Amino acid sequence: MKKYKNTEEFLRHKRLIAAYLEGLETGNTDLTAAVWLAAETDAELERILDEINFDYESEFELAPFAAAAKLVRELADEHLQTKFEEIEFEEKILTFGDVAKILEVKNRVPKGEEENNRRLAEDKTPLPNYLSLAEIKRIAAQMKLDFKEKYWTPFFKEATFLTLRQSQQQAFATSAKRELKRKKNESSEKTTDK
Repeated sequence: MKKYKNTEEFLRHKRLIAAYLEGLETGNTDLTAAVWLAAETDAELERILDEINFDYESEFELAPFAAAAKLVRELADEHLQTKFEEIEFEEKILTFGDVAKILEVKNRVPKGEEENNRRLAEDKTPLPNYLSLAEIKRIAAQMKLDFKEKYWTPFFKEATFLTLRQSQQQAFATSAKRELKRKKNESSEKTTDK
């Protein structure tokens, strides 16, 4: 558990977590959304909310109504698959600029690096295929970027997050397309069997 710098920060987190739990229990999405909004600029609160969500998901899967949840997911998959006929997933080439923009939005730019980060946000240099902190630093040196060492750790974390999110979206889109194709094949086989 994190040691808090001051009582005010501890009490703020305690109030926000209580509000979040209340929102989850009552189904009040406005309340949970407000807490997530506060977490956008508070990494520790975001971490705590992620833990709470993980615990709720684990508990939910073990609950007696897990079968109902599974049915809801299956129905959603079945009825939402058709959207992938119209919308193709476009794999975007992620750039150093994309990561710099995310750092700024999430308020995670280390102090003193704000101006450098703003300039980097316009850069179109692609992230390396093999993402590692050493490789990012190597490319940054080639680009002659003048950042302090403390900048690259949060940069690498966000670059990893963006890359993983994109690969998850790609996997979901591919899976949805395969399922849609399978259902079409089954449908056409039933039609020809008649």
